[in-house]
Amino acid sequence: MRYVDFEKVKDILLLVYQNEGKLSATQLEDFGIKKGILLGKNGKQMTHSTRYHYRKVMEHLGLIYIDNHKYYISKSDKVRNLLQDTDNKEALSHKAKELFGDMIVENEDCQRYFFDIFMDNDNYMREDLEKRGRLAEIIKNGSNCSALFCIVGNTGKKILIRNQDEIQSILWGVKIWAKDLHLVDELLFMNEGGRDLIYPIARFDKRVAIKELINYIQSDPYDQDVMFLYIPDFVKKLAVKNRFSKSDSTYFLETLQTSFQSFISFVPTSSRFVRFRSSNPAREKNISAEYIINGGQMVSHLKIDKKVKEELGNAE
Repeated sequence: MRYVDFEKVKDILLLVYQNEGKLSATQLEDFGIKKGILLGKNGKQMTHSTRYHYRKVMEHLGLIYIDNHKYYISKSDKVRNLLQDTDNKEALSHKAKELFGDMIVENEDCQRYFFDIFMDNDNYMREDLEKRGRLAEIIKNGSNCSALFCIVGNTGKKILIRNQDEIQSILWGVKIWAKDLHLVDELLFMNEGGRDLIYPIARFDKRVAIKELINYIQSDPYDQDVMFLYIPDFVKKLAVKNRFSKSDSTYFLETLQTSFQSFISFVPTSSRFVRFRSSNPAREKNISAEYIINGGQMVSHLKIDKKVKEELGNAE
């Protein structure tokens, strides 16, 4: 399966729903172009192969099916609920993302080639992935990986990615779907040829995050009233230990600073510092997500008065 934008998938699904049993493959593509759906970021129509992949992904996920050369909406309750929850004027809602997430997590191919790596058992749904999923490493070819890439789970399972087709379908397909739908997140480390972590996102728990912050402050080895917290380090700590997403963790720190301004302040950094950490634009974007953006400035540290521990204890 190839990458698709689920905003566009939603819009195509609505086209089929509004014209059920009337559109052939060619007619659906032409209509999608006319409606401004099957267009690239440059405003030009997508290539034939890209349009084909959108249709085939939607068929494979059980969203639509063909009967007598015409497209119909799946009779699945999840698809019907999805249609009731959205329209083509709205961005993908949180509920719609969850419904799409249900469908890809429960898809047998998506499980076999991606989601199984996070799970100890073979019978699971999206909620199980959130509650019981485990971390995995993405490793490039080397001494510990005989393929182009290996995904090695803490479950003991391994996925070998041997060729460009598998890179397209797994790393640039299902994995990015899962990130877009907030099912998984990644931790990308500075070494371009090393190991990166990927993990199913757990529901954020503010009380747990506050306890982790208190422990972080207490573990500071310097006997001073003020300390500096390096935000990416703390975000990684919450990710590895609790599987919280980067966006949830940085939002937590941002709101905490707002609530305790007399104890916590932002320390901006130059955005050039982050750009220098990676020569790959996609990796750069992922790494920069570990920072807070405040007033257009990138914030790398929090300056913390350690007296905030008592205030945080009361906030739990």
